Amino acid sequence: MANQMAMEQAEQDAATGKFRQIVNRYGPVVAGGKMTIGLGIAAVLSGVATYLAITEAYPFPITPQVVLGFLLLDLVLLLALTALIAWRLVALWIARRSGTAGARLHVRLVAMFALVAITPTIIMAVYSTLTINLGFQAWFGERISRVISSSVSVAESYVEEHKRVIRGDILA
Repeated sequence: MANQMAMEQAEQDAATGKFRQIVNRYGPVVAGGKMTIGLGIAAVLSGVATYLAITEAYPFPITPQVVLGFLLLDLVLLLALTALIAWRLVALWIARRSGTAGARLHVRLVAMFALVAITPTIIMAVYSTLTINLGFQAWFGERISRVISSSVSVAESYVEEHKRVIRGDILA
């Protein structure tokens, strides 16, 4: 039993060691500052271009295929940024497992930054949901329903009155 656990640990260490070699070799290229900044700038510019295309703010006509192209470019950039973040998190996890100096502090800093970054997003999502829900209730609530039904009955009585007037004019 202990021998089997030791073998499993050795296999896991070998896999981690292999991945660590890959991270050490390609990490500076993939997670380097220039690539991160470049992807970030490209994502922002692509997002602005997509917004301008969707709102038809360009001085020339935009076809649906161009908008689809912008959306696909946004998706590719989003996936690239996600892969970059995943790469950095895996490298951080490996550093923490190996006991590298400062790795635990780095994990705490990343966790706190993630918490600070996601909190406004959650607050805005809850606020938006409540606002939209209250808006729909105002549009389709009981009061509006009563107003619509009373205006329908006024319109029906108006039509009936005009029918009687026209019938009287025809018979006279």
